[in-house]
Amino acid sequence: MGNRTIHLFAFDGFMDWEPSYAITQLDKAFRVLTVAAAPAPVSTAGGLRIVPDLTLDKLLPANSALLILPGGKAWESGANREAACKAREFLDAGTPVAAIGAAGLALAKLGAIGFAREIRSALRRANPDGLQALVWSDPAGVTESPASRRTIVSIHMGASVHVGCRRGGKYHCGLNVHGDIDIIPPDTPSRWELREKDTSLIIRVPISFLNLVADESGVDPARVEIVNRFQMRDPQMEHIGWALKAEMEAGYRSGRLYMDSLGTAMAACLLDRHSSMARAMRAHAQGMSGHRLRQVLSHIEYNLGRELSLKEIAAVAGVSVSHCNAAFRQAVGMPVHQYVIQRRVERAKSLLGEGRLSISQIAAETGFAHQSHLAYHVRRLLGVSPVSLRENRQRARGARALRAVSATLPAPDPFSIQICSPEAESDRPRRW
Repeated sequence: MGNRTIHLFAFDGFMDWEPSYAITQLDKAFRVLTVAAAPAPVSTAGGLRIVPDLTLDKLLPANSALLILPGGKAWESGANREAACKAREFLDAGTPVAAIGAAGLALAKLGAIGFAREIRSALRRANPDGLQALVWSDPAGVTESPASRRTIVSIHMGASVHVGCRRGGKYHCGLNVHGDIDIIPPDTPSRWELREKDTSLIIRVPISFLNLVADESGVDPARVEIVNRFQMRDPQMEHIGWALKAEMEAGYRSGRLYMDSLGTAMAACLLDRHSSMARAMRAHAQGMSGHRLRQVLSHIEYNLGRELSLKEIAAVAGVSVSHCNAAFRQAVGMPVHQYVIQRRVERAKSLLGEGRLSISQIAAETGFAHQSHLAYHVRRLLGVSPVSLRENRQRARGARALRAVSATLPAPDPFSIQICSPEAESDRPRRW
């Protein structure tokens, strides 16, 4: 890398803490210049005012060693198209581009880079034959997802979203609530129609796990077909999914054996309840499932910011108050009050990571009586205080930002962001 100048794209509201760790290290060996769509000053999400050194139309790949694109809400709204075009120009010229968070996803949506392909390649390099997972967000609109040779388990995360999906000759539409599961059989493409931004935990289960479980169960693997499922509930698969997500966020500290155990458990669930060889699931006469359960979960999600009562939730479910808790527990795997607290803490965790609201404001937004109430439950469920959680997530974001940038430079540093190589093919938007 002969050129010693790196360019950082600046725009109103960009998350200045994301590239900060990288810039601190790069500034020792490279000159870092800011570039913007226009010469006017921009304000960062952290409140800094930056006067750009030059504009995008003046930036040439031959004059740069690396283009850094930080995240920010502008990417989610489809803005920064000039920067996406410049990224394509850089990649075509053989100059690397480092896209952080929302910037990388936005470039994939705009067709500038094969970002989804890069994610899959990274997963294969880390665990080519095992269970693979990532958290993926799609903006409102239509997304085409190509077929995969693996079985895909998609678990919806966060706020409820109106979703339509055409897959395997069938069409299903409805309200996706937190924990809803889609199962996509191998070699089955999907077309997703989203009214709002959708976030899911995508789990890719290899055929080797399914074959192993089938053999151990005395079933011919060649006779097994995974069933196409839309917006269904399976508490056991959901728990496995959240355990996998926690392990992924911890950097896979428990090792290959733990991942293989999760993969085997997920494969067993698929074969036992969601395949052509599945045993019929017993319907509990007093259970809460299907449309009613989705109504209840969606009602909870939309009203996390206020006090909820068991009587109110029972009315939504259409069951008696005395039966509500038992029916909910059987369907979801925990009592109503535990589920509500868990969802409030998860919502607070997300807001703390964004860094826009004070902790007292977040307590009010998530339905806690006061800040100390929030702190108690965050410590109980996550093991840290809200302040520590906010600092840890911001440090982790910056740490991820530097590790992959450093991979393109002579002296690697212990931080990372996603590097989009010039060789990445241009893929259509996809979930896996």
